[in-house]
Amino acid sequence: MDDTLSTVYEITKLIKKSPKRDAIFSKLKDEISECSPGIRILCPTRWTVRAEAFSSISENYHVLQLTWNVAKDATKDTELKTRIGGVAAHMEKFEFFFGVELGRKILNMTDNLSRSLQTKTISAHEGQTLVKITLSTLLKMRTEINFNLFWMYVECRRSSIEVSSPALPRKRKITRRYETDGNTTEYPTSVEERYRKIYFQIIDLTMAAIKDRFDQKGFQMLQNLETALTSSENASDSDLIGSIIAFYGDNFTHADRLHTQLKLLHCSGAALTDLPSIIIYLKSLNSTEKSFFSEVIKIVKLILVMPATNATSERSFSALRRLKSWLRTTTCQARLNWCLLLHVHKQRTDGLPLKVLVNEFVTCNESRMRLFGRYPE
Repeated sequence: MDDTLSTVYEITKLIKKSPKRDAIFSKLKDEISECSPGIRILCPTRWTVRAEAFSSISENYHVLQLTWNVAKDATKDTELKTRIGGVAAHMEKFEFFFGVELGRKILNMTDNLSRSLQTKTISAHEGQTLVKITLSTLLKMRTEINFNLFWMYVECRRSSIEVSSPALPRKRKITRRYETDGNTTEYPTSVEERYRKIYFQIIDLTMAAIKDRFDQKGFQMLQNLETALTSSENASDSDLIGSIIAFYGDNFTHADRLHTQLKLLHCSGAALTDLPSIIIYLKSLNSTEKSFFSEVIKIVKLILVMPATNATSERSFSALRRLKSWLRTTTCQARLNWCLLLHVHKQRTDGLPLKVLVNEFVTCNESRMRLFGRYPE
């Protein structure tokens, strides 16, 4: 899979970063398979586009093979010819084709999870639920029946394009320093057995990576905070409240007070079923009413300073390249910060009263007033 990812990245670069090869590919695609999608570049830093990149390679496999033949003849650069020839040779091997199809199958699952986890309003409890659904689906894929169906699909597709037949690698003798009495080298008896092992191993590694990411003490404690806050039943759970108090130490000194305020929150008459509604409700209270829910407000503050998703901050980094282009290289830091703030929070920016803001800007000094005048409201 590591080799497959590297080759897919090289393929997308050769097509998308050359107008000449992109034009050759588009022309061949229109002649052979007009309905197939274009090539999606594989960005190493964006996890939600990897499945789309693999799908674009899979659905345009034959078109890409023809593209390399035409592009290689039309290229005079020796180094570029070598790169194109290497990619073309990789695409003729069954191992690469198997890796593309398996990567497409698994990354569709993980990309869907990543895309859902980047939602701004997602909570830790909701994220954990999505992770469990993804893991259970991957576990169902790890069966003999699913592998046999996948193997039949790969074999059927391979026969329709220029991909070599699967073959066993050369049998190698074990290194002498690793030899022990009775130590034998495991060697698959058939091609299908070899790729079955790879299929199961990749699914196991994917599931292990997801579990390592989300089975963490801090993430579990964040989930406990949200559960205690949003559920009236868990507000009375002594073990849950006790674990929160033990973890945060001096932040919560009175367990009974926290129990009482959580019960009062859900008896207030408002429809408080999720975290955003609870935040809106607490913001609407006056100072006296806020002191009535002092311990609950502490929980809300802990959740807000430790969000379940970093989607907003990650988007701000992605927006930086779009805003500070080569035409804006002299933009000062203060102006860049304000432009980024407006760009990242587009929904709030679109709702601003522009006429009021323009008039406020103009009336700041007399020279602006003389130059622009007031905007009619």
